[in-house]
Amino acid sequence: APNMPALISFQDSRRLKTPVSEFSYDGKVNDWLDIRGGYIFYRYSGPVSRDALYSGIYGTNSSLTLYAPFTVQESDRAIVTDPNHVIDQGFTVRLRDWWRFLVDYRYSRIATESGDGVFQSVFNGGVLEPEIGQERWKLGTHTLNLNMEFIPTPQLIIRPGVRFIKEDVVGLVLSEAGELEADDVHTRRIKTAWPTLSVYYKPTRMFSVRGDIQDIVTGTSYTRITPHTDVGSRIVFRFQPTDKLSVEDNLTVRNRKLSSAEFQNNIRSNGITVTYAFTDRISAFGGFSYDTYLAKGNAEFIRGPITPGTAAPSCGNPGATPPGVACHEYLLDSYINRIWQGGLAVRAPKYVGANVSGNFVRTTGTSQITGEPVISGPRTFPMITGTLWAEYPRIGRLSIDLQRTYYIEEIIRADNFQANVVTVRWTTDF
Repeated sequence: APNMPALISFQDSRRLKTPVSEFSYDGKVNDWLDIRGGYIFYRYSGPVSRDALYSGIYGTNSSLTLYAPFTVQESDRAIVTDPNHVIDQGFTVRLRDWWRFLVDYRYSRIATESGDGVFQSVFNGGVLEPEIGQERWKLGTHTLNLNMEFIPTPQLIIRPGVRFIKEDVVGLVLSEAGELEADDVHTRRIKTAWPTLSVYYKPTRMFSVRGDIQDIVTGTSYTRITPHTDVGSRIVFRFQPTDKLSVEDNLTVRNRKLSSAEFQNNIRSNGITVTYAFTDRISAFGGFSYDTYLAKGNAEFIRGPITPGTAAPSCGNPGATPPGVACHEYLLDSYINRIWQGGLAVRAPKYVGANVSGNFVRTTGTSQITGEPVISGPRTFPMITGTLWAEYPRIGRLSIDLQRTYYIEEIIRADNFQANVVTVRWTTDF
């Protein structure tokens, strides 16, 4: 039994549909005031299912000296709905020709409801009583942006500002009395504020640079390891020696920290993209990005049983840390991402054209809890998309997308997949 291999096999299915309603407006009230806003509504709904099979070994007594094999078959069915509302309202006040004040507010209301869920399982051949489950999530987010925009010269734009966010996360679960009630573990109010600064400078016709700096402070961390402070910056350099050739380099630096859990997250990213227009109807682009990602911190777990003949986890041996007692672990995620991308666009004279683009993502590194096996590692994720389109004046554009992709994770292969996707789109403006 100690050497019995563990098996996890599952199949998920979702079929969700939604109507989408969008309304927006943008106007000028007078010489010194502009107004803008909008409203978006969509509601995904439909059936979801999950069929799974698990097998392995488990401890049959409290001292973990006796073990037995187990097999669990699971079959879940549910109907989910996901209504979403997004409201935007903004104003621009022109104080001077070179000085503007901008106010933008957004409220989003997202709710996820899982009703009429039936969860059935079979344990070692015995049919367990089905469970009826309901679960609801509600997320209300208020975002307020206040910005000043200074334009001392046509080549220079400076925009300092501050952003405020208030999020109310509410998790509702079905109580033993059959009523939905708030789950204290998943319900939280989060308040975040940070100053921002963005600058655009174009000293010559061929060269421009733009960048921004953010210093984010979150009042409440939603999970045990989420950042309390988040300081980041992004700088974009653009060089265009001719009308046909342009080169853009994007540099991102970000540092996140949560002192109470000794959590630290550092991101360094640099990407370069080259675009060339052979003619007014044929253009191509290519690029490469190199990213480094490092996250580390402490977390607390409840230790479960240890398989006989294997090493005890780093939090202690069975005698020092019995099952059900909390122990501390050290988490380390260290990755390097390399992304190659390229594409070609061709437009024929009579309102038709074709686009081909693709990228190849290669990730190396590991995610590991100290003293335990690696939980994730190197992965490969390429994708190629081909589009054929035809445009009809005053009516719209018909597009057909063909996509091919696959995903390979070298250590945990349960998430590996491959897909062929066909999409037919009709877009129109009025």
